[in-house]
Amino acid sequence: MGISWIDGFNLIGSDNVQAELILLNCERHYKDNPIDLHFIYNSLIKLYYKERDKKVDALDKCINYCLKDIALFPKFEKAYIAEHTHRGVAPKIPRIPSFQQLAIIYEKQGKYKQALQICKRASEFGLHDNTKGGFEGRINKLEKKISQLKL
Repeated sequence: MGISWIDGFNLIGSDNVQAELILLNCERHYKDNPIDLHFIYNSLIKLYYKERDKKVDALDKCINYCLKDIALFPKFEKAYIAEHTHRGVAPKIPRIPSFQQLAIIYEKQGKYKQALQICKRASEFGLHDNTKGGFEGRINKLEKKISQLKL
């Protein structure tokens, strides 16, 4: 395959139609490679989130790819560690934006319990979202919102 997911990623923002075609083609081509598939999913998440106000189905597609990437995470983590382990030192897992993105979407939709579940799952995996409070801070904020709804 001559075109890679990186080509699609690089087109996001300038030619979203072509970016989507490339990324969807790559998704089919790399369906058995959890590392590439993770980066393809994250590119599609970025693309669809950017288009959420322009295309009726973009936010649903974004959510779908967040869920796919979250489900893929255990396989991705295992493959990533296996591929990047050198001299007995396990590599640091890169940031996994699908958890954070989906939590944000659910929170904006008022689906606080679903957002909380996503944050707890990310926390169980030991992931961080590169914010000051991390997923623990998000969990605390969401629990407060949920408890306020019960009042």
